[in-house]
Amino acid sequence: MYKRQVLEAAVRVKAAVVASDPHEQTSHGDDVGRERLNYGHTLGHAVEAHERFTWRHGEADAVGMIFAAELSHRCLGLSEDVVSLTRSILSDLGLPVSFDDVAWSDLRATMALDKKTRMDPTTGRRVLRFVGIRAPGSVAMIVDPDEDALAMKESGDEVKDLKGRFVCAGFNDSHMHLLNYGNALGAADLSQHTQSLSGMK
Repeated sequence: MYKRQVLEAAVRVKAAVVASDPHEQTSHGDDVGRERLNYGHTLGHAVEAHERFTWRHGEADAVGMIFAAELSHRCLGLSEDVVSLTRSILSDLGLPVSFDDVAWSDLRATMALDKKTRMDPTTGRRVLRFVGIRAPGSVAMIVDPDEDALAMKESGDEVKDLKGRFVCAGFNDSHMHLLNYGNALGAADLSQHTQSLSGMK
């Protein structure tokens, strides 16, 4: 029964939003109309495209909602608590909250085709526009965000072009396992004295 109540409430909210802005006018700042229904969709649609639409729409949008929350934190001051809560809720529902199968540059290029993008008349380039939130229930547009913010880079991050090579992250420290070291002290190393098993007898 609870699921039905949630779904019915969601339908009523969506119907009210669509009725108030039936032609989806371009939103500006905090004056966000029907576009608010696209929260998480900009990256979500890019994920869908790169997965050749084998993902469910809600799964792709879940990843997009995490991205939108993170971007809102960087650009609109959304609290980290809300970002964490968003991640927890979606994860608890069994939805994906990350997507690492495609290079960021490819996702970025696909997002540039999103229906919410607009042409900048002064530069002639397409500007990315995202639906973000300042707080739960407080919707605002994020227009032409900084590329570092989009790529979720932190201040001081350094990017290296590996030119197609593979790197495996790891941490190596100088240490010793005392038990293994003690056992090794009681062993004889004959590798330098013989080349065959029979020579060790």
